[in-house]
Amino acid sequence: KDLKKLDSLVQKHLLKTLEGSRSVYVMGGHGEASHRERENLLYKLSSLRTIVQNANFKYEEFALADGTTDAVPEDAAMVVIAGPDKDLMPEEHKVLQDYLARGGSLFVLVEPGREKLDPLLASLGLVARTEMLANAANYVKQTRGPADRVLLFSNRFGTHEAVSTLSKNSTSMAVILPTVVAIEEVPGFTGKVTALVRSFPDTWNELNTNRVPDPDETSQVWTMAWASEGPERTDGPPFRAVVVGDVSSISDAMMGINVGNQQFALDVVRWLARDEAIVGEVSSEEDVKIAHTREEDQAWFYGTVFGVPLLILVGGIAFTTMRRKS
Repeated sequence: KDLKKLDSLVQKHLLKTLEGSRSVYVMGGHGEASHRERENLLYKLSSLRTIVQNANFKYEEFALADGTTDAVPEDAAMVVIAGPDKDLMPEEHKVLQDYLARGGSLFVLVEPGREKLDPLLASLGLVARTEMLANAANYVKQTRGPADRVLLFSNRFGTHEAVSTLSKNSTSMAVILPTVVAIEEVPGFTGKVTALVRSFPDTWNELNTNRVPDPDETSQVWTMAWASEGPERTDGPPFRAVVVGDVSSISDAMMGINVGNQQFALDVVRWLARDEAIVGEVSSEEDVKIAHTREEDQAWFYGTVFGVPLLILVGGIAFTTMRRKS
């Protein structure tokens, strides 16, 4: 059975041989999305944990008790900040700034209605807007009503290493970003910022809840994810960061249904960890287990036991009636 996932298994064990022990630290304590989330799949990050572990990193929690006001651990390949509901403490902001000054890597995801993390994003040359983006033509049709227009997707990728796989496969891969906010550049940044994922044209910033473009709303191409690289350092490589305007883009809900979101998360993790030499697709023919809820299982059971025989009976009666008439 392992032949179906041989490519991923070889890569996983090869990485263990070539690399030492490194950790991905996921901040907590501020209402962030987490692998421990039980109620909302849009904030559950179990799939991200799997991707991190398969890429040969330890997945570690990083909260106040773990030293978020002291320092980022030395074995950190990156720190993930996944849509906090409350702002970080000033001491935590300083710890992250010091980590960036040492050439660290951050994966920052913001979310509409949650903290914008202005001081941290400003040090990356970026700022997050507050309003969601919407599009009347290119969106995920869930209820087929106007409310779906904020459930955006995009295959408009940049040429950066963090999205190179998606860029090469943009005709067959897209990233779903439901309830996403735009991320914009700020002047005066001495490093380099590169757009990773852009919206389709005629996407507007939804200032109210009517889901139609109003005169005070701007329809244009917006950038929804950026890569940021710090200025050159004499004592090591510059910092790296990726900022995305939607935490649910790396959630179980999205990565469970769309391979584009999986590839995006994997390549971002590899680029931030400076493993961009192995960025690319991992082939797997492993069968995906199909899981049903209890209600779905009951529907299938009763439909099979009663529905199919009833359908055959009705069809037989109709066929007999037609023959008698003829």
